[in-house]
Amino acid sequence: MTEQLPAGRRIYPDVAAMNTAAELSPTFSSGHLAATLDPPALYIRNEGQWVPLASVAGNIPAPTVVNASETAAGIAELATTEETNAGTDTFRIVTPARLSGRTATEERSGVVELATAAETQAGTDGTRAIHPAGMKTAMTPEAWITPTLTNGWVNFGAPRENLSFRKTVTGDVVIRGSVKNGATGTVVFTLPVGYRPANERQFPTVAGGQLGSVVVSSTGTVALTLGAGSSANVTVEVRFDA
Repeated sequence: MTEQLPAGRRIYPDVAAMNTAAELSPTFSSGHLAATLDPPALYIRNEGQWVPLASVAGNIPAPTVVNASETAAGIAELATTEETNAGTDTFRIVTPARLSGRTATEERSGVVELATAAETQAGTDGTRAIHPAGMKTAMTPEAWITPTLTNGWVNFGAPRENLSFRKTVTGDVVIRGSVKNGATGTVVFTLPVGYRPANERQFPTVAGGQLGSVVVSSTGTVALTLGAGSSANVTVEVRFDA
């Protein structure tokens, strides 16, 4: 029995049936395909004869291999990590995996992660890139912090600055402002951990025309040592590394 397929293609039980069909049908011309089930084989009609496809395969011209380029589609080889990093090959294709492995250095361009504001401010990372927004954030000092005053000390008030402190982008602690009414030698307020010097620091100040000092201890206490009767207006302007 013959299996009906699209025009020009037939399946036959055997070679005899295939030959018989060809003799009875003048429509079989060169290029028609046929297949037999016993033995299983493929044939092509060529000049009035059924020719096994295996015998004509050698006459089929080899396909033309075209290398891919920027202007033509074709065959291309994938680049290795070394070739990707070298950056000189214009024929091979770079895959996402290889591209992610091409990290940027001081000597070559490549993939680089952007630094966070904290990493930018720390200034110790040698692999991440700083961007303008991160630089701006890193270079913006924190807001001024208002401490709780003790031992009778209060802010002097307008037109002077109230006492406050903050840490700069370089890690220095700044204390500024004017206070009054406290007793000399007493603690004005206490700095929190992270804002304290490693060792006691003393800074000069002037109050009531007399020389005094601002003493910042390693435990964070900030005390004022002044001359007698000079606590009516004390200005504090100090800066130290914490």
